[in-house]
Amino acid sequence: MVAERDAIRDYVSRVTGGRPVRWLDARISKGDFDGRDWTLEIFDVPHREHRALHSRLWPLNRRVWQELHQSLTLVFHTPEETTRLYVWVRQERPSGLLDSVSPRTFVSPPGSLTGFCLRCHQQRTLRSEGAGHRCASCGNEQQTNGLWVASLQ
Repeated sequence: MVAERDAIRDYVSRVTGGRPVRWLDARISKGDFDGRDWTLEIFDVPHREHRALHSRLWPLNRRVWQELHQSLTLVFHTPEETTRLYVWVRQERPSGLLDSVSPRTFVSPPGSLTGFCLRCHQQRTLRSEGAGHRCASCGNEQQTNGLWVASLQ
């Protein structure tokens, strides 16, 4: 699940033009609310762009619900708010997970190996084991086949 969250964060950053994006940090957020674990903060977004970016990210929200049964919440911070309260996020850049993934379209693989490993980024290396999948290449265990993460453009 951690790799999927990293992939989602990196995808949102790319869609928003490289703006700083991070998962809501429970250590500095005030209060607790249902869904805090699946809340993304997007920084340096002017008010006039909020609605357009929300619309552009809506298909991802639907996809997260379909694949993970989680509701993705987006919180936009204006450039003024970012400067006043979160200036440090502009220096914080997580490494991109999906930048090297290719191709972005997948065909059904032959044989018993399938999927996309979220750790080693190899295609057709997963074997179904119990309720999850194990990568034959690196041994990574993951809950999903990873294909939906690899298909993010």
